[in-house]
Amino acid sequence: MVFGGVPEHFNIPLYYGLQKGLLNALPVGWKAYPGGTGAMLQDFSEGRLQIATLLTEGAVSGILSGVPAQILKFYVDSPLIWGIHTRAGAGIEYPELQGKKYAISRYLSGSHLIPKVLAKQLDLEIPEEDFVIVKDLDGAREALREGRADLFFWEKYITMPYVQNGEFERIGEVPTPWPSFCIVAHNDFVKEVGYETLRSFFAELHKVTHSLERSGTLIEWVAGEFGLGHFDAARWYAEVEWNKKFGVDTEILKATLNRLQQIGLVPAGRTDDLIKKLVHPEAVKETNYSVPILK
Repeated sequence: MVFGGVPEHFNIPLYYGLQKGLLNALPVGWKAYPGGTGAMLQDFSEGRLQIATLLTEGAVSGILSGVPAQILKFYVDSPLIWGIHTRAGAGIEYPELQGKKYAISRYLSGSHLIPKVLAKQLDLEIPEEDFVIVKDLDGAREALREGRADLFFWEKYITMPYVQNGEFERIGEVPTPWPSFCIVAHNDFVKEVGYETLRSFFAELHKVTHSLERSGTLIEWVAGEFGLGHFDAARWYAEVEWNKKFGVDTEILKATLNRLQQIGLVPAGRTDDLIKKLVHPEAVKETNYSVPILK
């Protein structure tokens, strides 16, 4: 059984907890997905993935497009800050982005959806043929270097080493106006293990996250693991907020759905009906109180 996620700093509580045997309620092992949310949605559809942390916009779009999964809780409440990257020296300036080629990991990934979010804000059109599938960050580096793509949207701290070494130029940033990550599980997996078992797993995860936050070593760990300077790692840590509540705050999800509908990434419809398609019913019923943290 697989718990998937991008190999990024946000997922440290999960892969640390699983590797150290601190998350025992579910029979799952960690699997890194460099291809991001699009790759995980594909594996959900093909039955190779049981549970994962997905970008909220990708999870919503994917499930409403037929991916057999459901949202169980928000995982990171803070927004994701997407950097807009070009090859250094390419001469592309923000917001002159019309007619450019966009490197994306896969369709329905964040690198695909966030350019659409920005295009709506800038009143631009991005034809589908302007998206170039590159699979992952390394593929994007190659595509920009070879001129097959002009722009690449990715989390700004993960790409920071390539900005600092002169490979990329960051010409802008796009913060998501919603919680950045949620936890999603395949429908069959939820039926197999039951919601109460999932809830026990989340209680363990909350405790691991709390312990890491109090450890005093997380900033240096992030700096070493992801090639960041201490100041940049500290700034990332100051901006991130992991969710330590059960269930899904439906008011926040409704606001997210409204924004996604406005930019055409979610079909029109009553948000209450869409939430029934997206969220496990027990997660909707939750009171969203925080788990008691054991000292």
